[in-house]
Amino acid sequence: MLISRENLVLSDQWVDWKYMEEKKDPIFDQVIVACERQKIKRIMSYQHDWNVELIAQFYAIVYFHNSNGEESRWEMVWMTEGTVYSISYMEFAHLIGKHDPDFNRPKIHLEQCLPDSEMKFMYPPQNQGYCGQATGLYTFYASLYRMFRKTLNPRGGDATNISNYAKNLLAGMRENARPFCLTKFKWEEIKDISYDQYRSCAYPPIIMRVIERSTWTDFVKIVPHKPLRIKVVKHPIVPSPSVAPSGLVTP
Repeated sequence: MLISRENLVLSDQWVDWKYMEEKKDPIFDQVIVACERQKIKRIMSYQHDWNVELIAQFYAIVYFHNSNGEESRWEMVWMTEGTVYSISYMEFAHLIGKHDPDFNRPKIHLEQCLPDSEMKFMYPPQNQGYCGQATGLYTFYASLYRMFRKTLNPRGGDATNISNYAKNLLAGMRENARPFCLTKFKWEEIKDISYDQYRSCAYPPIIMRVIERSTWTDFVKIVPHKPLRIKVVKHPIVPSPSVAPSGLVTP
């Protein structure tokens, strides 16, 4: 059950890739290539306005039915305006533009959260005392971190400390890291939020799409989904290393 609080629903943003491409910045170019390689570029630019009341109602009621542990039979069940609806794991995958190949990719939530001590490759040697923090990151990872906080791994509040699976996400952007299962990642994040009454509701564009697709209703959407255009760093911290930890590399 959700409690009343400010910023009940996080203001997700969509990445304006055209803006980044037009900047012709080497770090931006590296970020674009990495997101294409890891099959996440499309979903990061997905756009959909939302209704705060419907999103809050969804999270207050939603529960997850994992029948016999088989992914094909998982369901997300909730109530909208007094009627019960559900969407299967497979339907959810197709809704966010993912198909069969995504299901066989590594599941980040089956891993342990990456320890700070294994994040050293994201920082130049002189900044490795900041491992686990946004401070001191190579600009490549700092840019991705800012983008993920508004797209794949939305977070409000303190941005100084890199939380939980955001660390694994960043590690998964190494040049030789395997693409991860985006369907499972979003599914588990939505589930975790629904269990924690102190976390703000995230992924409103995706949840709004789920609600409208399931109810076949075009609801009034009050909050506009705004673009994210991060600034070019004039003095970037480079280079970005290209070797991933052993647990994340392609076999």
